[in-house]
Amino acid sequence: MRRKGIFMAVLMIVLGISAFMTIQQNRNEDKDIAVILDHQAQINKIVVMQDDKTVATFTGKEAVLYAEPTPLVNIAEVERKTMKKFEKDATYSMQYFYDDTFLYAVDVFALKNDEPLTADEKSFVFTINEKNYLAVWQPYGKQLSQHEHTVKLLKKLQAN
Repeated sequence: MRRKGIFMAVLMIVLGISAFMTIQQNRNEDKDIAVILDHQAQINKIVVMQDDKTVATFTGKEAVLYAEPTPLVNIAEVERKTMKKFEKDATYSMQYFYDDTFLYAVDVFALKNDEPLTADEKSFVFTINEKNYLAVWQPYGKQLSQHEHTVKLLKKLQAN
């Protein structure tokens, strides 16, 4: 009987910690969303990386041209089964800044060997040169549906 009580106490502690961490992450996410929305129009630098190497930096008017005007208009949690359809490592990582202050980062993952996608997944996927990609807001693992300007940026990179 005593073991059962100890087990229940430990279980309650673990569940309490888990709930607290989830609430804290949601608060941090909400704060980050507010900061992004407040400073989106001020983005003046975009750094594009591949395998931890900077491949391009866009500043000033060029950064404004490639910054998504509404990056968080439609976001959703990326499910584990969806991520399994994409390469493990990001093809591109893009970091957005305003006045040399980091705002947010997006990882772009390439689809593996034409894996079949559901209708919901297709709404978040974009195509460049017949290859499908998914943009994921880091560190929250949220997929982004707004990627018109990201497509222009990546097409420019792939053309060079």
